Amino acid sequence: MEDIKVAIVEDYDDIREAMRSRRLWKSCERKFNTSLQFVVLAFISLLIIDYEQVLRQKR
Repeated sequence: MEDIKVAIVEDYDDIREAMRSRRLWKSCERKFNTSLQFVVLAFISLLIIDYEQVLRQKR
């Protein structure tokens, strides 16, 4: 019976560690996606600024 209790506790620790790792990964993934969105936004804003300068030169 003691072996079963030990096995259950070890399984619980493994599950807890897996959940902690999953939460950590999701947090990193959210930060990466937010950073990527800012990079894309900055790139688009640079394209718009450059396009406005091209339009001004054509006038």
